[in-house]
Amino acid sequence: MFKERRRFARDVVFIPLKINWPQKEHKVTSTKNYSYGGVLIDNPFDDVPEVGTKVTLQLTELIEGHEAPLLPAQVTRVCAAEIAVELLIDHSDTE
Repeated sequence: MFKERRRFARDVVFIPLKINWPQKEHKVTSTKNYSYGGVLIDNPFDDVPEVGTKVTLQLTELIEGHEAPLLPAQVTRVCAAEIAVELLIDHSDTE
């Protein structure tokens, strides 16, 4: 039987966001799911970033009249259709 190895439970949610991949212009895409550990997004690029590539994510909606903060992330898994990223945020107080 398959044993689930995920550290955090995933929630399905579709949120529009911008992804910025260095040396590429930012693209608008959507999340597929998220957890405390990361986000799975639709790949908006013609090619895919390599595992380990640093990117930033940003919600497209204004928050209290201001742009949302940039969230640093690192690519952990890729395929033509999806990019999985780990959020580079300290989660020590959530465990």
